Amino acid sequence: GEQTDVNKGLVIMDNEGNQFVWIPVPTVVAESEEAGTENKAMAVQLANGNYRGLLYNFSKAENGTLSSSVKVGCTTTTSSNREPDTINSYDGNAGNLNIIKQILTSQTEEYKNRDTFKNTMQRDYNDMITSVLNYGGFYIGRYESSLLNNTTRVIMGRTSMNGENPTSNDWWGLYARQKDYGLNMESVKSSMIWGSQYDAMTNWMMNQ
Repeated sequence: GEQTDVNKGLVIMDNEGNQFVWIPVPTVVAESEEAGTENKAMAVQLANGNYRGLLYNFSKAENGTLSSSVKVGCTTTTSSNREPDTINSYDGNAGNLNIIKQILTSQTEEYKNRDTFKNTMQRDYNDMITSVLNYGGFYIGRYESSLLNNTTRVIMGRTSMNGENPTSNDWWGLYARQKDYGLNMESVKSSMIWGSQYDAMTNWMMNQ
């Protein structure tokens, strides 16, 4: 049977067969990066109002006990652990940006160059954290994404186990198709999973 307890991974399904699991997040925003180690928060809020993700190192003791701690420097602009951000050599590449614009045709200005892409990433991350604050968690696709019946429609249902790859365009095409999934839905936003969401899921699973 499907899980129906919101605290144990509630499962929902849309009319295309996509399945999503609810991930509870008890503490979303920590007062500081150091505080994240104790309460396993997803993010901290910077002085300018933007959010930055808290990413975690996970380890397993000899007795099998799992533990996690915040990676150092998550909230700085120079750390390799920072989120959200862009990488100039890849995300500033016109070819890679064109992959996104060919899929998200209504948002081409948001991916005009690396600076606009970086601003879009920050806005989307802020929106995600605000949503998690409002609802106390988020949904994650239960299965790996693929294309639906040779179309451009991304699907995250059981049939995707034998489906095609979401795109041959590497990260940028996958990013755009995941975002495109929720564009025509009134109350849904979809995106590729953020690192801090993945770590929040792992922190939650450690206590189940």
